[in-house]
Amino acid sequence: MKMEYTKVATLPAYETVTVDANGMPCPPRDPEAVRWSGKTVAAPPAIGERIMVRMNGLGPAKVVGYFTEAGYLGLLVKFENPPAWWVRQVHGKRDTVGHVFGAEIAPL
Repeated sequence: MKMEYTKVATLPAYETVTVDANGMPCPPRDPEAVRWSGKTVAAPPAIGERIMVRMNGLGPAKVVGYFTEAGYLGLLVKFENPPAWWVRQVHGKRDTVGHVFGAEIAPL
C-alpha cells in the first residue's frame, strides 16, 4: 500500500471499503485502487458539490478537489462557516482548504 499524500485533480479509480462480520475492513479487491470510506455518502461527491462535514462540528463545505493518502480517497473542502476554533487554528485564513475522508461526511 502506498502511504504518501497526493492531491489529484479528478476522481481516481476507487472501491468502497467493505467490512467483515466483526466490522473490520476487508482487504481491497484491487490493490491499485484507492478506497472510499463513505457510509452515508455511497460515492465520492463531485467537485462543486456541497456536503456536511460531521467531524468536529465543521459543518457545510464545498468539495474543491481530491487527495489520496495511505490507500484512501479523501476530499479537499472549503468550509462555509467554520467554527471559531478552526479559524484560530488556521491563523484566521477562513478560506483554508480542509481534508476529510468519506466516513466523516454526510449529505447536505
